[in-house]
Amino acid sequence: MNKVQQIPREQLIEGRWYAGRGRNGNVALWCRLGKSPGRLTFLTIGFTFHNPVVKDEGYYEADHGCFQPFLLLDEGTVTQPVGTAAWDRHYALEMAFPGFPAAPDAHDRVEHRMEEAPVQGCNCRMCDAARAAKT
Repeated sequence: MNKVQQIPREQLIEGRWYAGRGRNGNVALWCRLGKSPGRLTFLTIGFTFHNPVVKDEGYYEADHGCFQPFLLLDEGTVTQPVGTAAWDRHYALEMAFPGFPAAPDAHDRVEHRMEEAPVQGCNCRMCDAARAAKT
């Protein structure tokens, strides 16, 4: 388990999302309110009378603020866009998230279980591991 501390204010990147701890939510956008120079703050989703609303939470310090950022969220990179036009290049059929393990392929999840491995002619991770364990 990786343990991290609150990210110092001077290391925050404007326009990026952070996971942490806040009064209203645990994910927030670090952004500037108003025209430049404006005030930098976190925007998160809270609830007022059971309705979702955007809430402004300052950077947590001993004497003020209420959002503590601990992790910059990786929004990923489009590796296979839906299309080539300006409006659909932004949407993805596939994305990459560096630092995250690859998701298991459908064969690993659906077609057979560990008790059945190795399956003749199958080269999935599960079957490869079962073959290696037998040798």
